Amino acid sequence: RVRQTVPPKATVMVLSKGDSALLRFNGRIGWHFPRQPNGTYSGHYPANSDEAIQGLESLRRKGAQFLVVPSTARWWLAHYVDFGRHLQSRYELAADVAQSCLIFDLRARKAKR
Repeated sequence: RVRQTVPPKATVMVLSKGDSALLRFNGRIGWHFPRQPNGTYSGHYPANSDEAIQGLESLRRKGAQFLVVPSTARWWLAHYVDFGRHLQSRYELAADVAQSCLIFDLRARKAKR
C-alpha cells in the first residue's frame, strides 16, 4: 500500500514498535515512530497524547512526510485520543485499508474549517 500511496524518495514514519522490517519501502525512507535522535526505536510508547503529538511534529519538522499506522497499531488512535484528533484534523488521510494500515500525509496541513 505504501508504494501505491507514497511518492518515491519520501520519508515515511511507521508506528513500528522497533520492527525494522516495517521500514523497508522500495525507494522510500523509513523511520520508526516514536524514535530516538539516532533513529532507533525509542523503546517505549509516549506517556500521553501531548508527548505523541510533540514527537510527531518534531519529526515532521525534521523531514517526515507520511505516517503509517499499521492495523496492529490502530489502538493508538483510541488510546491517544488527542493524538488521533490531531492527525485527523490537521492531515489528509491518504489511505485507509481496513486489514492493512492508515497512511497520513504530513506534507501539508488541512485548511481550517
